Amino acid sequence: MAKAALGDKAQLVVLWAVALFALPIVLTFALLLLVGNRFPREIAAGSSLIVCGLAAALAVLILVNLAVARRWPDPQIRKFALVMSAVTSLLGWPIWTVGPAPSVNGMVLGPVQTSLMRLHGLETTHASKSRLLYYWATLAPRDPASAVGAGRYLIPYETYKRWQIEAPQTVRVSHATGLLGAQVVRDYQ
Repeated sequence: MAKAALGDKAQLVVLWAVALFALPIVLTFALLLLVGNRFPREIAAGSSLIVCGLAAALAVLILVNLAVARRWPDPQIRKFALVMSAVTSLLGWPIWTVGPAPSVNGMVLGPVQTSLMRLHGLETTHASKSRLLYYWATLAPRDPASAVGAGRYLIPYETYKRWQIEAPQTVRVSHATGLLGAQVVRDYQ
């Protein structure tokens, strides 16, 4: 009888652990449906939300393990929950980083700044399993102390066409610091 009870508890613990992977996915879809594109999400090169994603994954890991420890005092179940939730939390880390974190970062922006960037090239790529094209510009800051870094930036089609015709050496990138500290690109000129 004790084995059957442990099996039922283990199934519940596995569900709690899987929630760590499912939660950022559900939050991403909820933000997409409720907020849409009202908050800017384009993070500038040289800026990252990796640490914020890791912090979110660890916070949820701790909360789930505290709930499991409160509900099941058995050390075997707690150890199993810790291992399972650690693995699923690490799987959820990239989802936190590219899912909810950019939206949260774009909710509150600081003052808009403008940086001069050198345009090194333009290119297009195809979206996966689609005919849709993405338009990219390879940019590098003129000032090494710029808040935005060198890298490939996703640009609107109109900007791509304009830069392709004009072939400017220098472009202006408007950006602002987001709520979580990452630079958010606002506009290209």
